[in-house]
Amino acid sequence: MKYDEPHVTIIMLNWNGWTDTIECLESVYKSEYKNYHIILVDNFSDDDSIEKIKGWALGDNDAQIETEFPQLVFPLIPKPIPFVELVIGKAQTIKESMNDSLPEEIPTSGLILVHNYENAGFSAGNNLGIRIAENLFESEFFFLLNNDTVLEPQTISLLVTYLNENPEIGAVTSAIRYYSNPQEIHNVGGKLTPWASCNYFTTLPSNDTRSITFLTGCALMVREKVFDTVGLLSEKFFFGEEDFEFSWRLRKKKTPVTCVVDSIVYHKVSVSSEKLFQQSLKKVFVYALSRVIDMKAYFRYPVWLMWKCLVMVYSFLWLKFKYRASLASTFKFVFLMNHHSTIHNDVGKTTVEKLYRELEL
Repeated sequence: MKYDEPHVTIIMLNWNGWTDTIECLESVYKSEYKNYHIILVDNFSDDDSIEKIKGWALGDNDAQIETEFPQLVFPLIPKPIPFVELVIGKAQTIKESMNDSLPEEIPTSGLILVHNYENAGFSAGNNLGIRIAENLFESEFFFLLNNDTVLEPQTISLLVTYLNENPEIGAVTSAIRYYSNPQEIHNVGGKLTPWASCNYFTTLPSNDTRSITFLTGCALMVREKVFDTVGLLSEKFFFGEEDFEFSWRLRKKKTPVTCVVDSIVYHKVSVSSEKLFQQSLKKVFVYALSRVIDMKAYFRYPVWLMWKCLVMVYSFLWLKFKYRASLASTFKFVFLMNHHSTIHNDVGKTTVEKLYRELEL
């Protein structure tokens, strides 16, 4: 079937979260927008996710779907859903893997289930999906969507329509509401500050859009040509800094970005990060270290050193009075932040794994 609308590639990641993923997929397939393909990258799950998602596509797992949004998930879409599998080999290029796995034609609205050979993290997983799409489709827009979300039927249509009508806008995000409390706004975008922080907007503007400088990575639609000029997501970070760094680059390139307020996504905030970092202070440490290392590339070195000192002082006070951390844990946190931000230029998978073993705060 031919469509007049631009083609959208929807990219989702799954890592040990197949129940969230199939709930999200059900809402995506009920979208008013129809000219899309879904690339679902499984980041080396060990909970049988791939078989569960395949079973759902065939109609075998419908009874296992639970949701707080029955109006957006039920009735379930008819099965089977057409899907193809793509196995990414460690020693193969994407094109080599595609030549081995994919048919000549993939139906519109079809699902491409990608078996990644490792848990590559958020940025690398999304970048893999983008590169696969660039080899398969002529997509005008890429929609990066967290698997722990549920969409309203008009969510994608509103984003595409806004980008079509405003060619100067490089990327848009939806209004993010809490899955557990749908009336509460998590953010409608945000504002990057000169001191490398982000202030979320949490109130609705008077009109249907808001000009922003920070785009949340959980529901982000990007114009294809923006990736050509700005680049893909930074793979320096395993988890938690990629949307901030991407937003920072967009601002440096003077690329306007917007939140489309009526495009609504319900997000299970922090589900993925909690799986990775079971201990609260460990998660906080990785996020804080990622920001400090991120800004090493953007601030002049003397400025970065002074700014880092302020961050460490702030972290010390924040941990002591908000988290009620012990003095020993607080000093260790600050010492390790200074040490690792000096010797590392990334917080990639290898660094995170090392830190996770080392940190006992």
